[in-house]
Amino acid sequence: MQTQDKHQALIEATGRGAVTAQPDIALLRLGVATQAKEPGAATDENAKIVAKVIAAIKQAGIPEGQIQTAGLSLQPVYEWDEPNRRNVLIGYRAENNVTVRTPIERAGKVYDAGIQAGANEAGGIVFTIQDDTKYRRAALAEATRLATDEVQTVAKALGVGLVGPVQAQVLVDGGPRPFEASLRKADVETPILPGQLEIVEQVRVVFEFARA
Repeated sequence: MQTQDKHQALIEATGRGAVTAQPDIALLRLGVATQAKEPGAATDENAKIVAKVIAAIKQAGIPEGQIQTAGLSLQPVYEWDEPNRRNVLIGYRAENNVTVRTPIERAGKVYDAGIQAGANEAGGIVFTIQDDTKYRRAALAEATRLATDEVQTVAKALGVGLVGPVQAQVLVDGGPRPFEASLRKADVETPILPGQLEIVEQVRVVFEFARA
């Protein structure tokens, strides 16, 4: 924790601050997978179903600007031919995934609408906060306080006085916690329970202390 060079006597420490907050945005991933003998047939069928899914999502109250294509793929599908001991091409699989940004209170309705319209894959839900500025600042303040307390504790144990801070660095940490939802059709609206997000910040501080 203590470092020193030719010019300054330094003590450094890192503090971790964490605050909890109620998320208000859900990032929902829905997908459509189709398979056919010919690649064109697989992609055509996929496009038709995806169009229905997007229309259903819009009908659930989500504007087009909150719907984004998250992945497109077309892959050959093989089946093992045991008598001839080789893979045989049996068709093609097309996939199209979209990410929907929605208020949490509408996420269950959007999820169900997408499935009922033909979505047969789900990539789960990530919860986030529209504006996390005040929570990040609170976590930064806590991290800085804890790091400074560490430095003061070390200085007291060494019997030296602190001159003052010479450097502070915000380190990268934290992030939203994903919630994976299983894909199913529901007779009632799928419940979405976001829980609490933990917003974490780390701060490294360096103080100069007076040499004895």
